[in-house]
Amino acid sequence: MLGLRYVACEQCETVFALPESPPRCGRCGSPRLIELDSEDGAAAYFSPSAGG
Repeated sequence: MLGLRYVACEQCETVFALPESPPRCGRCGSPRLIELDSEDGAAAYFSPSAGG
C-alpha cells in the first residue's frame, strides 16, 4: 500500500493528497508547491477548525 503525500499550491491554495508529489498544480498549473509534513502539517490542515 502506498502512502499519500500532502501537497499545497501556494498560488491557488489547493491541497492534494497523492501517492507522488506532482510537478505542477493540477488546478492552476503553478509549479509553486509545498509538501505538508505528513505527521503534523497534514493533520493540522485537514482537522476541523476550532471556530467552525
